[in-house]
Amino acid sequence: MTSRTSFRTRATALALAAVTAVSLSAAPAAHAAPFKVTGNNPTLQDWTAQMKYLLSDKATDEGIALNLEAGKKGVSAAKFFRSTGKRNPNWWWKFVGPTSTKGNISTAYFYQGAPGYPTVKKPSKWKKINGNWRISNETLCHYIGIYKLGKQSFCQ
Repeated sequence: MTSRTSFRTRATALALAAVTAVSLSAAPAAHAAPFKVTGNNPTLQDWTAQMKYLLSDKATDEGIALNLEAGKKGVSAAKFFRSTGKRNPNWWWKFVGPTSTKGNISTAYFYQGAPGYPTVKKPSKWKKINGNWRISNETLCHYIGIYKLGKQSFCQ
């Protein structure tokens, strides 16, 4: 191999490597699997992790739907709930026990508040559907009902 051929081969290899690196960096990131709570005895930590997922801007519509009894019909309501929390940067929330799980129903309490507003305690219920715990329609409707959004298609 002459030095000229060797130079061309190395230059071609470097150019190919650069194009590959650029195309990989421009490729869309793979989506993480949607969050699910699947155990038989969910904990406050499970509900907290689920809520953090639902409040995250990175949660996809499909992922949100998997965590709601209403499925796809509840996605806009869940996104509205997320946006209301962002309006006040001092808004806080937490789940508080006791938790109770009987069969495919689990309950706990959701506390939320912000400086200058009273702390609100709301009952929360989840239903296990197809092996995944989902926030019940009743709970989601209760959360968004205070904003008088009108009757959602999944609210009774």
